Amino acid sequence: MNHMRIDRYIQEKFNLKSRTYAENLIKTSRVTLNGKIVSKSSTDVTDSDDVQIVNDENYASQGAYKLEKAFCDFNLNVEGKYCADIGCSNGGFTDCLLRHGAKRVLAVDVADCALENRLLESGKVEFLKANARELPHNLEKVDFLCSDVSFISLTYVLKSMFDLLETDGEAVVLIKPQFELDKSALNKSGIVTDEKLRKKAVNNVTEYAQNVGFKILDLSTSPIRYENKNIEYLLYMKK
Repeated sequence: MNHMRIDRYIQEKFNLKSRTYAENLIKTSRVTLNGKIVSKSSTDVTDSDDVQIVNDENYASQGAYKLEKAFCDFNLNVEGKYCADIGCSNGGFTDCLLRHGAKRVLAVDVADCALENRLLESGKVEFLKANARELPHNLEKVDFLCSDVSFISLTYVLKSMFDLLETDGEAVVLIKPQFELDKSALNKSGIVTDEKLRKKAVNNVTEYAQNVGFKILDLSTSPIRYENKNIEYLLYMKK
């Protein structure tokens, strides 16, 4: 039984142009090993393993692969559901939701609309320019909510997210430690290198979410992890 690193294995099996390209597929959660997403290029595989490249498509942004990992890790189901994407930017999460069968998506961002035209032209996406801290109270409740916000702590927006969800609605939010801690926790490059401080950031968000009324279901690490970039986390919750 031959053993091989998975990055080398997929390069040879799928005739990829380079090892670097193979590594990028792994970093963006597009490689599965026996049905599970692979996060390390050094993972050992054999000829008897089932290795596949999935979702090798052009999403609206790389951020889509963060939510894609949540679908795999948490066994999410948004088929036929009304969803919200808070902090939608150019629509990575929105794109991912639609590809997983969402009926409609409310895409919210504090900035002007930057969604790809194909998303807006799908007839399934409504853009709302609004501050996530103070969402309009007359919005239709959603069945599922996801969020990727920057330059603000999630503790400022979790209550409005909770209020937007239907009873028993689910949510996946991206925790970014660099925006949950004091500047003293960051190095000169803006990175939180201390694992204890990253854990503190996660705990701060989960405790606040519970105080708001969320039930914590699961936690996972974001798949996009590059050198000299912050490690981020996916938090799965239910109202």
